[in-house]
Amino acid sequence: MAPRFNFKKFSVRQEISAMKVNTDAVLLGSWAGVSKENKQVKLLDVGTGTGVIALMMAQRLNDAGVEFDITGIDPDHASVTESAFNFDNSPWRELLHTQEITLQKLVTQESGESYDLMVSNPPFFTASLKAPEIRRTISRHNDSLPFRDIIVAAMHLLKSGGLLSVILPAGEAETFRREVRGMATVTEPSLFLTRICSVKTTAHKPVKRVMMEFAKLPENISLTDIGGCKEENLVIYEPDGVTKSREYRDLTSDFYLDTLFSPPLRNS
Repeated sequence: MAPRFNFKKFSVRQEISAMKVNTDAVLLGSWAGVSKENKQVKLLDVGTGTGVIALMMAQRLNDAGVEFDITGIDPDHASVTESAFNFDNSPWRELLHTQEITLQKLVTQESGESYDLMVSNPPFFTASLKAPEIRRTISRHNDSLPFRDIIVAAMHLLKSGGLLSVILPAGEAETFRREVRGMATVTEPSLFLTRICSVKTTAHKPVKRVMMEFAKLPENISLTDIGGCKEENLVIYEPDGVTKSREYRDLTSDFYLDTLFSPPLRNS
């Protein structure tokens, strides 16, 4: 049984969720864009699991003085049960909601343009050995949530100017970008990559993860009009491979009780 994970302003029980708290989730929850210009935000956390990303976004939005409403969705019943428990035991219990539903089903139910922000630490394995435990398999492999379905959902559910933030391994991130480019159209609102962060475990290792932020822009607006794509880099560890880097500690300092500690990156 995995222990409760304690952050500065909330805690996460992770006994029955398909996926536990991991560095991917903490990175995305710390990094995903939060606009201080928008004083009311409706956010969708796709594949919420324990609810950790939703909770982190709630803390950030609250600290920024932004009114918010967050929904975490997941098709896994146990994960929804646990995220609901974590939401109910947080300082923002009235503003956090869970729903046991697939993203594809949600798209058919929503009238469209409902959300200002979407965040997801999505399943990403496509052709690798499947984990033996079925719930963990579903949470890690994108058979049930292909990248294309995430992109379609973002274009359908995001308001104009809304943001989609995801974290993926380097190879899968490039596949995701190709999917976005392939679905772009000159006659409909499209997603544009506005911010990207390449994450390494140590400076001399290859890129391990990539965080990407896409904006839904109307057809008369181009990426050039909004200042292009901001490129960032993040190294998690100092050269000793043990001590957390200053940049990583700065990014996560609002959350970790001890910024020198964090859960390991999940295997890819």
